[in-house]
Amino acid sequence: MQNKIKELRISKNMTQQQLADLVSVSNRTIISLEKEQYNPSIMLAYRIS
Repeated sequence: MQNKIKELRISKNMTQQQLADLVSVSNRTIISLEKEQYNPSIMLAYRIS
């Protein structure tokens, strides 16, 4: 299953850092999520949604 984090982030005109700050993680976490190299915890997935 592919995620749409990058697509949705760009549609909202947000940088990776802005999204990271909004959900209280590092920008490296957002990069890993967008590259599908990391699966978020339930709580992180909830905060992103």
